[in-house]
Amino acid sequence: MAGTLRVVEAEERSQFLDLIDDEAERLSVGLERMLRAARGEGEVGVEPVPLSLEDWLAALQTRWSGRLPGLEVQMDGPHTATLDPDRLDEAVDALLDNARRYGGPGVVVSVEGDERALRVVVEDDGPGVPPADRERVLQRHQSGRGGGFGLGLWAADQVARAHGGRLDLAGGSRFVLHLRSRGS
Repeated sequence: MAGTLRVVEAEERSQFLDLIDDEAERLSVGLERMLRAARGEGEVGVEPVPLSLEDWLAALQTRWSGRLPGLEVQMDGPHTATLDPDRLDEAVDALLDNARRYGGPGVVVSVEGDERALRVVVEDDGPGVPPADRERVLQRHQSGRGGGFGLGLWAADQVARAHGGRLDLAGGSRFVLHLRSRGS
């Protein structure tokens, strides 16, 4: 099946290349952090900075729109928080990857709470994690139904703990990152 070719202007091409470069660097750093943590080489560290949650959600939606076309983002909470945006990306990316692998097409990321106690909820419309497996899937090196290395959910929990919180599996397909922010 032949498609039509579209000429990409230099400015648009440059934007795509910048995005690819930024994502490759972010993924490389995140992977290195996860591997060090998985090998037990130190605790997860965070470098909190004031963060616009609206901008963060918009960037998240842009980054995942190709992989999760039905992704919906919602905010019912503060507009700013003091968090480590790179680590927050790593945690939510792990949850979204989990939703992409095991969930249905409808995925929602929502931000709830206030400036001090923030919740980032990732929920999909898939079958969810069976009750008997819910504690196990949050442990390191415990892969789920689709194989994998069993690091994603554990790493998301480590990021939440480094922010003074935790990751909860609140139902079969609803993951909640509880985070503490210093406010802004």
